[in-house]
Amino acid sequence: MAAALGNDDAASFASLALHGDRDEIAPLEFGQRLHDALPGGKRKRIVVLPQTGHNDIAFVDTARYLREIAEFFAAEVVARKERSADRGSTSQP
Repeated sequence: MAAALGNDDAASFASLALHGDRDEIAPLEFGQRLHDALPGGKRKRIVVLPQTGHNDIAFVDTARYLREIAEFFAAEVVARKERSADRGSTSQP
């Protein structure tokens, strides 16, 4: 995949997993195993939200749910700009 896309970052894409600790459809263990199997190093993150299931994860603590997503994307934008600067690129992502 990295060769097809022509850059080194493709093999270590950023990923965020939000998982409820009471998920009745996809148990937390499965989510953790999937997260562990993904490439990404520091660019991957799993957040376990307490007291949430599979279908109510966005509604039990909506503020935290949205904050986790916003912080993840903000960090990725900063990291992408830093990688571009390190490569001497002036293009905007």
